[in-house]
Amino acid sequence: MPNPARETDMLPFVEASMMLDAYGALLTDKQREVLELRFMEDLSLSEISSMLGVSRQAAQDAVTRGETILRDLENKLGIVKRRGELVGRLEKLKILIDSIDGADGAALFLEDILLREKGEI
Repeated sequence: MPNPARETDMLPFVEASMMLDAYGALLTDKQREVLELRFMEDLSLSEISSMLGVSRQAAQDAVTRGETILRDLENKLGIVKRRGELVGRLEKLKILIDSIDGADGAALFLEDILLREKGEI
């Protein structure tokens, strides 16, 4: 039976994916692999344990340790938070540019920046 306290401590998938994208290079290969399987491939703990040849508890422990490392890095560096703030400001700027006649080139340029910052291209 899942531990309710642990469930609430888990990072949301989107947030974890963004942190993994920002800080993945700072993790060990094994930490990155486990977190990628969980958050990028959306595998269950049972599937991860089977793929890696470890117990489900070992997979859970590895995911929990990895999440803790990601949280610590984000708390210290704040890259994901700043990126979110930047995207919000760029979206507001795009709305303003869209309202200006003759600013189509600027709007397209800003749209490209927004898509890149959101990781959509």
